[in-house]
Amino acid sequence: MRRLAVWIVVPLAIGAIVIGGREVLRHQREAPLRAVETIVRASLKDPESARFDRVDFNPVTGSGCGLVNAKNSMGGYVGFAQFIARSDGSVEFEPPDDRSGTLVQQLEAAQKKLAFLEKMSAQCKPDEPESPASAAK
Repeated sequence: MRRLAVWIVVPLAIGAIVIGGREVLRHQREAPLRAVETIVRASLKDPESARFDRVDFNPVTGSGCGLVNAKNSMGGYVGFAQFIARSDGSVEFEPPDDRSGTLVQQLEAAQKKLAFLEKMSAQCKPDEPESPASAAK
C-alpha cells in the first residue's frame, strides 16, 4: 500500500513542480510585455480601447515595440500603428502615411517614416548571436 502511494504521489509532485516552473517562466517572459502595454496605454486618448499585436521587448535597450489599435476622440478605431515604448516612459508612434500635398511634403513624410523605422530596428530588434563564420574573421 505504501509503495502504491509513493508511485502516485511522486509523479504528481514532479508534475506540479514542472507546471509551476512553466508558470514562473511564462510570467517572467510576459511581465515586460505587460509593462510595455501599460506605457503605451498611458499615452492614448482611450486607454481601455487599446488592442495590441506583435508586442516584443528588447532587454538590451529596454524598449518595447509592436502594433496598437485604439479609439480616437471620435470613438472610432484608427487602425493598427507601430510604436516604440522606451523605459523612460516615452512612446513614439509611426508617422502617418501622408501621400497628399506637394512632392516635397510627400518626401518629408517618407523621410520621417524611414527615420522611425530605423529607430525601431535599432531599439527593438534583438541582438542576434554572432555566427561562427563572422567570429572567425
